[in-house]
Amino acid sequence: MPAKADIFDRLSGSFGVPDLPEESCAENPAFSHFTADRSRVTFSWVRPVVSYTGAMITSYGGTVVATAPDSITMRRDNETRRDPSGALVLWIMRATPEGYCWTRSDWPPDECLPTVRCGSEANS
Repeated sequence: MPAKADIFDRLSGSFGVPDLPEESCAENPAFSHFTADRSRVTFSWVRPVVSYTGAMITSYGGTVVATAPDSITMRRDNETRRDPSGALVLWIMRATPEGYCWTRSDWPPDECLPTVRCGSEANS
């Protein structure tokens, strides 16, 4: 019997944002990849996307700062946004049946931006 996929396996692969055609599975999915030691993550796209800074990017990375059975918390490289206490924001990838959703450590628990697993991976 195969072992159940851990959170790093579940959140690796190609994902699209249903509400953003330019980042959808059909147009330009994001690929997430964790390092072998699971301390870093990289997100990449085939075509550039707009970063929160306004720059066009094809990838960014982050450092894993915490894990739970259904989530990974990371600090994005070169992050400049701060929470109300002045600390740099932390991003949380929370596993969902369809893929994962993004939330921040300072957002309300029900605020989470959805992504979906793309292609044949969606059925695995």
